[in-house]
Amino acid sequence: KLDELSLPFYQKIKNILAIIDEHEIEIIQTQFSYGEVLGAIIKLLRPSTKLIVAFVGPFSDSGIKKRVLKLVYSKVDHFVYVSNYVKKEKQRAYRSLS
Repeated sequence: KLDELSLPFYQKIKNILAIIDEHEIEIIQTQFSYGEVLGAIIKLLRPSTKLIVAFVGPFSDSGIKKRVLKLVYSKVDHFVYVSNYVKKEKQRAYRSLS
């Protein structure tokens, strides 16, 4: 069996959707930008699924990655911050989180 990390991106999405459908999953929690992008795509394909992003560090991206994440964050239902410091830094970098 192939390791999940070696699968193409679209196959990962397909596998996640199958798990969501099979187990009637209602909430997805992600962290870090790769998972956040996966989560946003899942949210687009399964709009009733709630998407939660957990910020575990204060660091923010720049350039095209930051623009993509701004779009991703517009699809998120709820944000969780591990500290007030992380919340402040993320909201400073992404004003839409305020």
